[in-house]
Amino acid sequence: MKRALVLGCVAVLFCAAAHGVLLPVANGGFESGTTDWTLNLLGAGSTMVSSADSPLSGRFSGKFETNWQGGGGVKAEIMQTVTGLTGGTAYDFDLWVKGKMGPGGVAWAEIKWFNASNIQIGGTGLINLFAGLSSSTYQQKGGTYTTPAGTAIGQVSIRLEGGALAAYNILYVDDVCIPEPTSLALLGLGGLFLRRR
Repeated sequence: MKRALVLGCVAVLFCAAAHGVLLPVANGGFESGTTDWTLNLLGAGSTMVSSADSPLSGRFSGKFETNWQGGGGVKAEIMQTVTGLTGGTAYDFDLWVKGKMGPGGVAWAEIKWFNASNIQIGGTGLINLFAGLSSSTYQQKGGTYTTPAGTAIGQVSIRLEGGALAAYNILYVDDVCIPEPTSLALLGLGGLFLRRR
């Protein structure tokens, strides 16, 4: 029994190590409102707030809305600059989303990589958040991304774009770069068991 538990703990630790380092995003659950995020709201009917409407975990999630009211398209975007990164490192950038897109509505996430001189040297490209989007069930998006040599800074962007059509769009985002509770619990149990040994 003890041997099986040890092997299980080793397997969990190995799986955790097989993924990248968690990108150190602050306030990824929006429990502190929009602290640590920069809001970039463009166009009438464009909002982003920390909302208790429908969190995945905790008490809050990020709630993006665009409601086209004429003129050009609208966009609700949040951004965060993450420092202390290193080049050639695999970083996990995971987030959970749900919502509903009207005609022309799209949602993206993106990370741009910068060197210590604040010169962009790469990026993840657009990460599609709206493909297969559910209005009732959160889905995990993102993945593991390796930084180019010389990376020191990452600029994270999450945005909902309303297009130029008369449509209402809503996107809930939660647990940005927050480990899954099951993984945390298993790692904690593994560490506790190994310590007792």
